[in-house]
Amino acid sequence: MNSLFRKATALTLTALLGCTAVTGCGKKAGPALDGTKTLVTVGEDKISLGTAAFYTRYQQARLTQIYQMYLGTSDIFDRVEDETTGETYGETMKKEVLSELETLAVLRQHASEYGVELSEEQKKQIDAAAQAYIDNNSEEVRNRIGASKENVAEVMELQTIRSLLLDPVAADVDTDIPYEDIQQTTVDYVEVMVPDELPAESDAESAAEAVVSAAEAVSMAEPALSGTESLVTESVAATSTSAANQESAASAVVTASGAEVLSGAESAASAAESLAEEVYEEPAPELQAYAEEKAAQILAAMLLDPAADMDAEAKKVDSGLYSQEGSFTTNEPMDATVDTSVAEACAGLADGELVDHVIKSEDGTAYYVARVKKVNDEEASADKREEEIITRKQTHFEEVTEEWKNAVEIKEDEDVLKLLVITDQDPFTLTMPEQTAQSGAESVSDTAEPLEEETASAAESAVQAAVESVAEAAAESAAE
Repeated sequence: MNSLFRKATALTLTALLGCTAVTGCGKKAGPALDGTKTLVTVGEDKISLGTAAFYTRYQQARLTQIYQMYLGTSDIFDRVEDETTGETYGETMKKEVLSELETLAVLRQHASEYGVELSEEQKKQIDAAAQAYIDNNSEEVRNRIGASKENVAEVMELQTIRSLLLDPVAADVDTDIPYEDIQQTTVDYVEVMVPDELPAESDAESAAEAVVSAAEAVSMAEPALSGTESLVTESVAATSTSAANQESAASAVVTASGAEVLSGAESAASAAESLAEEVYEEPAPELQAYAEEKAAQILAAMLLDPAADMDAEAKKVDSGLYSQEGSFTTNEPMDATVDTSVAEACAGLADGELVDHVIKSEDGTAYYVARVKKVNDEEASADKREEEIITRKQTHFEEVTEEWKNAVEIKEDEDVLKLLVITDQDPFTLTMPEQTAQSGAESVSDTAEPLEEETASAAESAVQAAVESVAEAAAESAAE
């Protein structure tokens, strides 16, 4: 493992270089912004409003995509987050972006202590990508954003320096982890989500009757499952399926290695979860019964043959259902990639053993059929060890960064900060060119709103080459 954060470097650059196609669209366009004003002074460094504006609009565009994909709405920034102060999500996000830029400025000040600096090739490629921002956005849009080519380049440089610092700063972190702390149990399971409404041919009564029939089938099949002890513990889910989706959305702005390299990831998850809680309601009993019945049918078939193909049995019940694989820490089921209710039901079972009852999530939004695949999955455990090492290094890096930040004088200009407004009435979108598999970056072109014609025409050609070459150069530098 040359560098735990090698992917972090490449992905940071890939994401930020791709963001040169940020644009405004629809609704009420905001006024032009004077990006030359100094927004914050960090020690001897000055961060301009233009640099903050570009970074903010990038984050705004990313969050807009996340909410649109997972909650079906992009009107989020005018929602009140703090009822006491009346502060909106947009105002909160603006403060967090500013704090992040202050952190990045502090990291730049300490880079030389670790021999970290951008190569001439990296500087040239960043310059080319920053120029793409000018080429791909109209003057009107650029005036609204308030960011110059230099501002865009500075954001990329700051993020690149942070990625290059991750390894050397965290070099002395203890990576000795007892195996029992990371041992992984893998499971196969089928998730049956509770629908929003019953199919036209169904109603509450028929669904309830089906549940009774399925329960009887399970009862008849149970004797075939020899050696299985009934687990009569109440399943407790750590998070709702909705909240889990928000975490997945946030992971779109976290590196494949697990190290956070783009700001806003935590705030995205937090804000999305808060919004999800606002709209969440317990599914109606008849809808839950409908989903439970399907899970019970699958379980009945699996009880007759615990070694059967779970995916095939699921599809016999509903062609839209399928088996999945997940894992949990054997000695700590709450640490899981599956719903916690599934992990707790599987805890203590042997290889190949089937959970002898339908598992219900705590919030009632899903039902599961689950089988232990392997109690001691060495490959999954190795992945978990690497994940834990990365977490330790990232935590140490953040602690050191916070110490540096607390030691420097930071002055914010509140009047200038007021000029940067984040509102649903002035939206921004982001289109990133589709990346190759080698870059590891996800394509969001299918989810982003289309750019204006003049922007879209140059996006793939002008930015793609810069994205790949700088990402590759930075990755090589990080590995040395």
